[in-house]
Amino acid sequence: MGTDAEVFIFDYEAYMEEVVPAFVDTFRTGRVATWLQPFVKERELKPELWDRNELASFIGSLNPDLSWPGPYDLESVYHYDWRKRWSMLRRNTALDQAPSENLAEQINWLFDIGVSIKCLGASQFVGRSRTVDDYVETLSGLGVKENDRVVSLLAALGKRGFLIGYQFGAGFEGINGWLDAAETAEFAHRLELLPLPDYQVFFAGMNGLRMPEREYEFSGFSFAEVSLSFVRTTAIMAVSENRGLLWGNGLMPADFYLERYPLVEEGKS
Repeated sequence: MGTDAEVFIFDYEAYMEEVVPAFVDTFRTGRVATWLQPFVKERELKPELWDRNELASFIGSLNPDLSWPGPYDLESVYHYDWRKRWSMLRRNTALDQAPSENLAEQINWLFDIGVSIKCLGASQFVGRSRTVDDYVETLSGLGVKENDRVVSLLAALGKRGFLIGYQFGAGFEGINGWLDAAETAEFAHRLELLPLPDYQVFFAGMNGLRMPEREYEFSGFSFAEVSLSFVRTTAIMAVSENRGLLWGNGLMPADFYLERYPLVEEGKS
């Protein structure tokens, strides 16, 4: 069991221009964007029955980009279910209006689809069921301090989706977090300063490290170091496209949805 952890080249501008406004409108009115309607129909969701007060509570509990307000760190949150995640909000005014678990599940399912079909580019596998907290020992061994900027950026990459992004229930499936283009450039620069495996900055360069019937391997380095180098290399490629970076676990690419729901293509900009 488990899921593939991947880092994706992420179109943050499309996210802010198309995905965020669509979900803000949903939270305010209960309406679901036209381009998401095929998924609503397939899943037999009933947006007209969603509680308006519960929907509105998302607006007061999230940052303008729908990210969890934080704080971000590299602590494991594997066993944190929906209620636990909501209870960690510092904006106490929203706590009395926590959305139901059923609503949270439906919103998160639609959100992951929306991000996938509008914002995701190429991706790189970084490990099976891996999360950003798996790099704690690696970073410490490389001499990185807890207050280093690379740590805070890595934490954001792993936890901005803590409320909207993580799939329902305990675990880490779905969108863990993301960085915008400027943050990705800073992140890539910081990671380039670390003594990690060096190879061609292409997906082919990373895939060339895969051994038959074994994990990826680079002589003299642990798999965690190889994996972190994949995060670095994907970030470098994202910078070349003026894109951001997104971390997902078991996140399906756009083609997975568009092949099953061809009507969505009409609404894709």
